[in-house]
Amino acid sequence: MPNKNKLPIASPQQQMKVIRSEDYRTVYTNAAKIGLTTWDVRLTFSTIVEAEVGKLATEEQVTVIMSPQHAKDLLRVFVINLANWEKQFGAIKIPSDFEIEPTLSEGADSGSIDKVSNKQS
Repeated sequence: MPNKNKLPIASPQQQMKVIRSEDYRTVYTNAAKIGLTTWDVRLTFSTIVEAEVGKLATEEQVTVIMSPQHAKDLLRVFVINLANWEKQFGAIKIPSDFEIEPTLSEGADSGSIDKVSNKQS
């Protein structure tokens, strides 16, 4: 007996119709935080803002939660697309005075990584 609650799995050749949610939005991000658990991967996208004169802060915009399997496949697709972009437009260069290093966030859950550390600060 077929399971009525099971979602159909799309084959790679199958075209999927795209429907936008009523609360769909586009956000700009220049900072991201990654959180990992056994069950999911959380990507929190933020914008770096000046909180006080001379002091920066990140303003969180949105968190996307997905399975580790989906995150790994997203990484694969991301790598392919960035490689294609660089073939067309040239290498993406990170300014030498701004090196991005993974650092543990203060007060973060175990496994959370903040990807917005500036070497000069």
